Formats: sequence, C-alpha cells, structure tokens
Amino acid sequence: METRETINIKSSQVSPRFRYVLSYLSEQLGIDFTINSDSDRTLYYSPKTIEDSVCIYDSGLLREKSISKRLIPVSAEPGNVQLFPSPSGFDFPLDIFSAIFYMLSRYEEYLPFEPDPYGRFEVSQGLAGRHGFAEEPVVDRWIKMFRTALVRWFPSIKVPERKFGFVSTIDVDSPWAYLHKGFLRNTAGILRSLTLMDWAEVSNRFSVITGRKKDPYDVYDYINRVEEKNGIRSAYFFLSGDYGGYDVNAAFRKTEFSELVTKIRAHNQVGIHPSYRSNINFNILKSEFKQFGAILRTEPELSRQHFLMLKLPDTYDRLVESGITHDYSMGYASTPGFRAGTSRPFKFYNLKKETETGLVVHPFVVMDVTLQQYLKLDPLQATRKIKQLIQKTAAVNGLFTWLWHNESLSEHGIWKGWRKVFEEMVGECKSVTGDW
Repeated sequence: METRETINIKSSQVSPRFRYVLSYLSEQLGIDFTINSDSDRTLYYSPKTIEDSVCIYDSGLLREKSISKRLIPVSAEPGNVQLFPSPSGFDFPLDIFSAIFYMLSRYEEYLPFEPDPYGRFEVSQGLAGRHGFAEEPVVDRWIKMFRTALVRWFPSIKVPERKFGFVSTIDVDSPWAYLHKGFLRNTAGILRSLTLMDWAEVSNRFSVITGRKKDPYDVYDYINRVEEKNGIRSAYFFLSGDYGGYDVNAAFRKTEFSELVTKIRAHNQVGIHPSYRSNINFNILKSEFKQFGAILRTEPELSRQHFLMLKLPDTYDRLVESGITHDYSMGYASTPGFRAGTSRPFKFYNLKKETETGLVVHPFVVMDVTLQQYLKLDPLQATRKIKQLIQKTAAVNGLFTWLWHNESLSEHGIWKGWRKVFEEMVGECKSVTGDW
C-alpha cells in the first residue's frame, strides 16, 4: 500500500465542522490532513495573514456552533464563483473550507425559506439561484484550484489525479402503463380516453391488456441492451408506497412487481423510492421499508425520495434510522445542476446535531422530467443542455449522475423521441475523458 502524502494545517480552533471538511478533502484529493502537528508542509487557517507562511482565510463559519441567518459574501464572476472571498494578502482567493462546508451541509436549507407547491427547497431560494451558479460545479472547481495550489506551495507533493465518470440511475414510479392496474383503474382510464376522444390511447390500452402489444413502460430489456452495449449498469429505485395521491404504483403489492424487482436486482443495484406521503409520516416510511425489504429479502440500503421530497435534517435522519446508507435525492426538480455544488458523493453532516453521519449523499446533475416538463425542452434542445452539463462536469473531472424514468424511455405520449436523448447522453459520457 502506498503511503499517502500529508499536509498539516495550523488553526487556533478546531471544530467538528472543520474536521468534516478536511475528511471530505482528504477523500477527494487522496491525501491526509493533520491539525496543529509539526510538518514541513504546513499551511495556516487564520483570520489574519501570517508572515512567511502559506495562509488561507478563516471567515469564522466553521468556528460557530449554531445555525444563523447571515450574509454570505459571494463573488460570482462567470466561471469564477467564490463564497467567502479572501481579503488581500492571503494565499488562496477564498475561505475554501467554509465555502465547501456551506454548500455540502446545505446550510441555507436549514434557514426559513419559501417552499415550492410541494414543500421543497427550490433553487430560487438559495445562493446558487440568486447569483446564477446553479449549473456550475463550484465545489469541484474549488478543489481543483486547491490541488493546483498545493502543488505550487509544496512542489514535492504528489496529489493523485481523479478521472471523469458517470452513473446511471432509473426511477420506476409506474412499472407498467396499463398492465396490473386492476379492472377499476383500467375502466376509468378507458372512460377518460373516450371522453377526450383519444382513440389511440383506447386502442393501445386494449392491445396491451389483451396481450397483442407490449406495455409501453416495460422498457427494462431496452435499458439492459443499452447498458450491455456501453458496459454500464444502472441503479433502480422502485416506488414503494400504496396507490394514492402522487404515489401511482398500483402494482406494488402484486406478484408481478416482486418478480420485476427480483429480475432487475440480478444485474443491477436496487433501492427504495419512498412515497410522497412517507416524507411526512414516519410510520408510513417504516411500513414501506418492511414491505420492500420483504421483496428484496434484505433491508434496502439505497434510496431516492419520490418527488425529491427532502427536508433537512428530518428526511435524512429518518433514512439513517431506517438503515439507508446511500441516498440519491440531492438535486433540484425545476433545474439541472449541482444543488450541493458538487458532482461527487459526500457524507451528510447534520447541522442541528453538529455531527457527520455515515449516510453517503449522491447528487445527480440532470433529470429527464426537469428537461421535458419544467424547462419545456424538445429532445434536440435537451440533448444540447445535457452535453453542456457533461462538459462542465468533465472540466472538473467530476461524476455525472443522471436521473431517468422508465416512462421517459417508452417512446409513448409526451416521451416520443427521448430514447435518442438517453442514448446520446450515454454516448457523450463514454466519449469524454480528462484529468486533474
């Protein structure tokens, strides 16, 4: 095993927040950090410059032990966003430790905000929305800058390089469009289509129910072919709640659903997709975990919130208590980009308890529904937007994670033409390489 390089940091006060950031940086950079030890490779973290020393500005955020509404200094020049910019005389342009902590901890989501119609924190409520950097992986960029600076300050140090990567995730809200819905729901669907004189929909439903046609949402073999062709595997998240309201998986308790989950789990990671209602009722969440665990024959460890329902720290506290170790909900519904400023996984820090948890948060960059329904993009426009986001992620050698649905790959209804978007996204990711 290779010995890891070490950097020592001198600081007058050490807090759980500071240790959390150093642990994250250590993982991202592949080097170790010590605090207040003796080393030839030492930098200072201080509110004031120190003569003849490498010094990073300490703005004070990591010294605090509470959550408070405060003015966050922001310098948002295009391509050079900085939180907590440094006064003159310091060796790095911003308080990188506080900036990273503010973004990863989602500090602003603990403060009062105006929720969207679903009660979610949306991009307009945060610094990224107000200053126009939601689509910029600012944390990854700061770390890239920091790596360059470390090599400049300590020329003998060797900091490992990271590679661009990508992760495919699929949400299954409705495993089938028509099958396994039951007599009443199918009858209601037919009557609704007749009222709208949507004869094609009536014909499709009858053809599927009578076995003459494959259900349009049954795209799992197609996804598997794309995966095998490109040497990738997706993580699937199955809606786990009973039918009602925003929770539309009518087949959750059916044998066919269990068989589908088992089939996909043979080659892919499978996680739970807690229902909309479970976010406000812990008893419902516990029930869903028990039921889905019975299908898996083990407790689920991966999750993504349905409708991206995420209230900090409550949602993550409940997931941790339920045994979840990896969550994939970190992203916005209304816009693509980097909700936590990074494309790479990080551990959830509970600001109310001032402690790092074992829950790994996996942020996603783009969701199909965002492009088609929120931004109203057609397939060609969506492909262009995705390629822009891939290039931005590749520029910092990040991890491009997408959130797709089986419905959007159905070539059915509003999703005609979107398989090509998916395939071009995979192809673009495969073609991109880079180092930092």
